[in-house]
Amino acid sequence: MSNSEDHAKDGRTPDLFTRLSIAMCPQDDGTRPVNPTWAGSDISFLSPAIQFAAFPVPAGQPTQVKIAIDNLGTIDASPVTLETAYNVYIGNQAATMVGIQNLTIPLIPAGCTYPAVVNWTPPDVFIAHACFHARVFDTYSMVHYAARCFSWDSYINPQAGSHNTILLQVTAPDQAIVVTYPAINTSSIAIQPKLLVTVVDDRARFNDLDERFPLPFVPEHLTSTSVRRARASEAEELYTVGLGNVSARAAVGALRGVSGRVGRATGVLVSRRWPREDVNPRFVHHRFGFDSGEALNLPGGRPAMRRDVFLSAQPLAEIRLESYSHLQLAPGEEKLVRLVIPPAEFPAPGRRKKFQVDYQTGDERPMQNFVYLYN
Repeated sequence: MSNSEDHAKDGRTPDLFTRLSIAMCPQDDGTRPVNPTWAGSDISFLSPAIQFAAFPVPAGQPTQVKIAIDNLGTIDASPVTLETAYNVYIGNQAATMVGIQNLTIPLIPAGCTYPAVVNWTPPDVFIAHACFHARVFDTYSMVHYAARCFSWDSYINPQAGSHNTILLQVTAPDQAIVVTYPAINTSSIAIQPKLLVTVVDDRARFNDLDERFPLPFVPEHLTSTSVRRARASEAEELYTVGLGNVSARAAVGALRGVSGRVGRATGVLVSRRWPREDVNPRFVHHRFGFDSGEALNLPGGRPAMRRDVFLSAQPLAEIRLESYSHLQLAPGEEKLVRLVIPPAEFPAPGRRKKFQVDYQTGDERPMQNFVYLYN
């Protein structure tokens, strides 16, 4: 929504309003849809407003997370509620979020930034990484757009942010790096999610793409530079939330408890239509990718449903790696996604590579995970 759509039904921007924001990128001004002139492939899932006291996050050890909350409106926001959660499943589904800590902030003055601090002990059973999420709301936002406030998706909700990254160092230049992600189907029907991994260090390869959208899934009719620049202020709404206030929390993402059971949200009237589902053939190869045939030997001989990272000296000649793959998940089923990066794909000494993993269910907007590999 634009600013006027957010705050006034008659098309005029009110003089008095709050606009809370957890910035998804440095250019974020708290409006939606995301402006196509905002640059950076890290947009949305590497919020600069979320900073860890220690990174990589120390599994099983207490740490702190700082969240910068902006009030970009014209009046003070009061009272303000901050909710935080983590997720270990690929895809960042709301039903798999586990609550960390909620804070009540008495007031955030207009034009100011509040530095919230949350205490967190990341689960020690998920060694590599757990995605951190935050969302914030006040009285004004709950009155005017309650349904949006409860979305964890910062592409929809400017009051939500996340940090979703694995940072890895090459320690054995002759062994492959394997990253595992648990996937789960929380719906009552079978699904076939898409998986895609790309290297996005070279931005020149993607300079014809609209940077509002995660690579390489982009709407074909919004890919030109002229569209990106000329239509920045009137961009088409590609994902909408049609929820009543009564069902907002349950449908868009109420937290489950640490020991809670993953369940399917009911009464969901959410549409996140994505005009293009095809993958450009240039991203389809076998140099690195997913071990879809599960031919790689895992430590202990039995796959553990957790995010993990390990080294493998197993010869890869007989293992088919797919940069673009599919999962088959029955209702309630869990599987382990295995991303394999062979030594030939390691960055040169002193350099780094960024691998982006896209996970897409149906025609929803793809969700991202990032792996930074440095040498």
